[in-house]
This record gives sequence, structure tokens and C-alpha cells, in this order.
Amino acid sequence: MNQIGRDNPLIFMHVPKTGGMSMFNGFCSEYGSNIADFYNVSARLARSAAHLLLDERICVYCGHFPFGLHKWLTRPSSYMAIVRHPVSRILSLYYYSITLRQFILNIKERRKLAIHEVFARGNAPDYYEDFIPWIEGKQTLELFLDCESAELDNAMVRRFSGIGLERVNCPEKALTKAKKNIAAYFSVVGVQEQYLQTLELVRATFGWPWLKEFTINVTPEKPEQRPAVAGSFKKRIAEQNYLDMELYEWLVEKFNKQCAKPVPPVIVPGGGRTDFINMKLWKAVGRSPVRDALMRSKGQSTS
Repeated sequence: MNQIGRDNPLIFMHVPKTGGMSMFNGFCSEYGSNIADFYNVSARLARSAAHLLLDERICVYCGHFPFGLHKWLTRPSSYMAIVRHPVSRILSLYYYSITLRQFILNIKERRKLAIHEVFARGNAPDYYEDFIPWIEGKQTLELFLDCESAELDNAMVRRFSGIGLERVNCPEKALTKAKKNIAAYFSVVGVQEQYLQTLELVRATFGWPWLKEFTINVTPEKPEQRPAVAGSFKKRIAEQNYLDMELYEWLVEKFNKQCAKPVPPVIVPGGGRTDFINMKLWKAVGRSPVRDALMRSKGQSTS
């Protein structure tokens, strides 16, 4: 029996580069126009967030938001997410961002703007604003890791704890909060490295026999085409994300136990908050041809 619908929507907290767009494709196959695409919602589009959260036709909320979205819903809901080994996730983000770097530089050149104006007036995704030194410099992993983006500082712990991607060091206490939130509120936290098992667990938990594997939004370069990454860089990523490393190991163990014995979904009461002006809004990754095509194919407007 399908456990997700208008009376109990799903909140899919998509951690970037964990296979989330493939899962989004699966949602589109079933829920079509009843999906809320939050990927382009940020402080610039706060009214869009309020509108979607008040729309009781929505069955699935998808985006890179942190934990806490349920507080602005009037209906009960269920949470799910997928995680990935922190080193692999950040390396994947680095390779994927190379293509988006060129997109931003093209806006800069075409509209004759300074780089800071590209974000203020050029309609570039504000998610990449923290990567300006890398965008202006060479495509090196070292320069990328030097950026001040919170995405490079324990971003999984940040999302699960609810503190979000603010430009402050991720506190150690956020790890404890993340674990408590997962245990109390999340029905499924899948593992990207065990994607087929994740699909099986999601199907068993939510009653989705229709859910199948899709391959969407994969970083263009194949692993064998990428330059070798020095062990020192991998070590630096792990050290910079030591809280994420601990959370990931804890979640893999929890995931394997849940696969052996699936449990019913966790129903999270709606918070009913209406103070949307005080929402801790996240940064937007921008429009996506992949998402737009999926939404249009299922009757959803992307305007």
C-alpha cells in the first residue's frame, strides 16, 4: 500500500551528488504534477517556498534544503534522504562544478558583468557564489577545497542537524543533533554506494512497487577520464569533513540493519508554522534541463 500522498507527503532532503536526481525521476513517474521542485528556491524566491508549502496537492517535496521543512506544513509528512562517502561526494561535486563554472563565466562574458554582478544581476545560482575564487581561477582541486562554501565543511551533518549551509564552522554538537533527528524523524536514509539496496528499502518502506533504477544527472566525465587525485587531497577532504565521516559510518551500519528488517515509515506531525519570513532558506542550484524535462513530461509547469 502506498504510504505517501496528499494526506502524508514525502520530504526528500536531497544531499547533492548522492544520486538524488535519479530518485527524483522515480518520483516523477508516479506523482508527476504533485511534486514541489525546491531546487531553485532560495532567499531570492522566498515567496515560492511559502506557496509550495501551503499547496495541499503536493505529495513530494524535493530540494537541497536542511531538516526542518515539516515545521511549515499543516499535514503530517515523512522524511527520506540518501548519503554518500564524504570524500567521494565532494570529489563528484568538484568534477560536476567544472561544467557549471563555464556556465557562470559565459554569463559574465555575454552580459559584460563583473563576477559579483553575475550573482546579483545575472540570474546565476547563488549556491555557487561561495566558489567565486575557484570560478575566477584555475580548475584545481586545491583551489576548490580552499573555498568558503559550507558544502565543503560537513554538509551532511549540517543538513541533518538543521543548521544549514551558513558560513560558520560546523560545531561538533551538530553531529549529535543530526543523529537524533535521523533516529526520530527519518523513515529511510539510503546509501549511494548501495543504491540497489536503497531502492529495495524505499520500496518496502513506502509501498512503492513502481520505483525502479534510473541514471540521471551523472557527472559527465567517466572516472577513468579524470586525473588521479592525490592521497593527500583525499586525506584533507576527510579531515575537513570528519563529522560527516563519523555520521556516514553510523548511517551505513543503521542502513544495513534496516535493510534486514524494514520498519513502517515515521509519520512526522506538521508544525503549522506560518512565519515564512523567518524560514532559514537555503541556497538554490538553479534551473535544470533534466528536472524541467521530467516535470514537463508529467504535466508539471516549470515556469
